[in-house]
Amino acid sequence: MGIPVLNFLGIETISFYIGQGLIRILLGALLLSIAILVFLSWALVRYFKPKIGRTAYYLAAIPFTLIALALFAEFERGKPNEGPPKVVAANRLPGLIKRLPRNVDFSIAGLSFFDGGLYVGTNLGIVEVSGGATTRLYQFQSDDSVVSGPWLDKADHLLWAMDEHTGELLRFDGIKWTRMQKPVPAKGYYTRGDVLEGVGPIGNAEGFWLASGGTAWKWDAGALKWLQIAGNLPQPDDYHRVNDLLGVLPIGQTALLIVRHQPLSFILSAGEDFLSDELVSPVEPTATPVARDGKAFLADSWAATEEAGYICTKEGNLIRVTKEHVAPLEAPGPCETVSSDDNSNLLVSIKSKGIFRYTDGKWMLLARSPYPGAAGEYWTHVSASSGQLAVAIDGKPVIDSQHSSGSDMHFTRNAPTSLWVYRDGNYAAVSF
Repeated sequence: MGIPVLNFLGIETISFYIGQGLIRILLGALLLSIAILVFLSWALVRYFKPKIGRTAYYLAAIPFTLIALALFAEFERGKPNEGPPKVVAANRLPGLIKRLPRNVDFSIAGLSFFDGGLYVGTNLGIVEVSGGATTRLYQFQSDDSVVSGPWLDKADHLLWAMDEHTGELLRFDGIKWTRMQKPVPAKGYYTRGDVLEGVGPIGNAEGFWLASGGTAWKWDAGALKWLQIAGNLPQPDDYHRVNDLLGVLPIGQTALLIVRHQPLSFILSAGEDFLSDELVSPVEPTATPVARDGKAFLADSWAATEEAGYICTKEGNLIRVTKEHVAPLEAPGPCETVSSDDNSNLLVSIKSKGIFRYTDGKWMLLARSPYPGAAGEYWTHVSASSGQLAVAIDGKPVIDSQHSSGSDMHFTRNAPTSLWVYRDGNYAAVSF
């Protein structure tokens, strides 16, 4: 028992002296800076006093004034933007990507067609694409302009996104961007885990819903506010089971809640048994869930059509959800993500094969995969509208085993981050 205590005391002592040393260094730097400013003030007065007399004493304030202005400008520059985005010309994108920090790769967070244009969420802002080429960048912050989304709200003709720097929601009506605070969850606050998990928006022809912080809301376009439909699900006494609200899956005007029961699902090993996600009513979330066929599943992405909801599981299986039943749906292969087009048809990205549309119980290949090798680990994003189709993949950070050891972990990407627009029977890569 003595050795760990001695080690702990030794670390405390070392930390104390390091802290004391840093304080001395910072204090010394401050005193040196003041001394330099005083010297410059003295030099200005000494040089100009023979020429302009006692008026030269006013010049002594110039060095201090310049420093104060520089500090104020830096403070103002560092303040988060609370207004509309800055519109940046597309030809500046390559330079902005090159100026990203060395450990930060350009990434794509989502894409949606809206009013004929394609909007792509990135860690530089939202990029607008038209005719297969970038046209402009909406930069919501001068630094750290990371955006999640965008997500299409068909019912209210809006495009939604999230400014991750401020944690604010952004909505676009085709003319202007409007900021608003995220709704407060039923428990009264967001935890750090809630912030990391982000938000789960989804829409259909009947409305637009949002899930975050264990609470679900529906957007009221008339009142311009979020109406809570569920929150604060009671947690079971047994720590082997949880009731975590993941998202909303609307079927017509009915919104079902996707609830996770498996704790720490991200550490499950392949082949390990787990508690299945369930679909429940927001009116009685603790009542019997929607009847389920097939094996247990963990939802990864989900989409809504007119008659049903669809879930792509973490294992790449496809599930069809109605108000009465949850059942597996045979697909052309392992799914990567699900989406829907502007006619509320289901779109599924099938690994290595392509983008399929599912209507009237039949599968139709819309376009073969632009990344047929499917090598590495990546997220997939799909959007389609009025005969247009866009596909993006974003390489996931994975552990760099060659340069990692113990607690010194390094990450790399083993798949590209790319965007393609499908036009006239062919894919065209969009250059950033």
